Amino acid sequence: MGIGVLSKITVASSIVDLDVKKLLFKQLAVDSVTALGTNQATGTVLTAGKNLVLAADGAVGVTLPVAKEGMAITVVNTVSGQDLKVYAASPDTINAAATATANVVAAGTDAVFHCDTIGHWYVRQTGVGTGTATSSTTAELNTLNGVTAGTVIASKAIVVDAGIKATGLLNMTYGAGTTSVAPVNYTAGTNLTSAVAGATEYDGKVTYQTNVTSSRQVVDTEQFICLTANYSASDVATAQKVFNSPTNGTLTLAATTSYMFEALYMIANTGTTSHTWGTLFTLGGSVTSIAYLAEAYTGTTSGVTITPMSACQVAVATVVPVTAASTSATEFVSIKLRGIIRANAAGTIIPQIQASAQPGLSGSAGVTVLAGSFFRVWPVGSNTVASVGNWS
Repeated sequence: MGIGVLSKITVASSIVDLDVKKLLFKQLAVDSVTALGTNQATGTVLTAGKNLVLAADGAVGVTLPVAKEGMAITVVNTVSGQDLKVYAASPDTINAAATATANVVAAGTDAVFHCDTIGHWYVRQTGVGTGTATSSTTAELNTLNGVTAGTVIASKAIVVDAGIKATGLLNMTYGAGTTSVAPVNYTAGTNLTSAVAGATEYDGKVTYQTNVTSSRQVVDTEQFICLTANYSASDVATAQKVFNSPTNGTLTLAATTSYMFEALYMIANTGTTSHTWGTLFTLGGSVTSIAYLAEAYTGTTSGVTITPMSACQVAVATVVPVTAASTSATEFVSIKLRGIIRANAAGTIIPQIQASAQPGLSGSAGVTVLAGSFFRVWPVGSNTVASVGNWS
């Protein structure tokens, strides 16, 4: 309501006394004032219900009237690029701050101060807030007011103060991002005590999505490597990498994080020296534990004949033979891995294979890791996580 509305209100003098009438005029009036003074005692005293404040420079301020229960005072900082300080009249307080502590109304925004009890004001800024962005001015940071659609300057930043809950936002479109700025970036925090349907959370280890109340789920954010062409491995009896593209076939694991993994290694060999194939990992950090199932198929024709499978449960990162011995000059091996590794210290991991003897010591040497071989890994929580979801 403004003063124009007040002129339409007829109040019988026999019902409302003069003091109440004066209070109504003050609460409904709009006033323009100049900010002065740098503390509670010297700030310009506000007398109207809505105050358009001029001359804010980040130092000067205004002082609210004595807090009486039910009052609401609107303070509008009309200055672009400068904060406005708002003080309570002594000994009144604003929010949980001390009586002489100023509440800051950011440049180009407004705030409504509500007196919820005698001597105390409660306030929450209604403007977006200000910040620093190399691609925008402070005024442009304040163009989103929640009332007029489409007022945000294209390609500029909007900064919301920490801890502010924004609701009712619809049809949000994120920018394309740049090589140094992501369209969306979550800050690691503490997960909800009780998962709420529709919530997205990030605890610094993994991202969670809750589709049904109390049923938090881990979002699959996997990393993988896959050969797009055959890779000529070495004809040796020592450990060697499975992947060569990127060159080192190495992945870095984060500290104190559990990862589930799955792999398929497809190997062709022409050497005829009797040998088995084993799987292993070279670790650059340390692990709390590793456990996986290795399933291996060995045949003499690639992908045509049905061959018996061998399976092996593995709980170490060092080499473990997973196939039977072979002397075939047309050996084809498929090895599947599924398991979990719990990283302690951050470090690298290299998926590897190792022959028990040099296959090409007799016959024609030739060990090839075939295109389509892959290794995929995804984080599931801390290195002690036991479950995520509505388990009981």
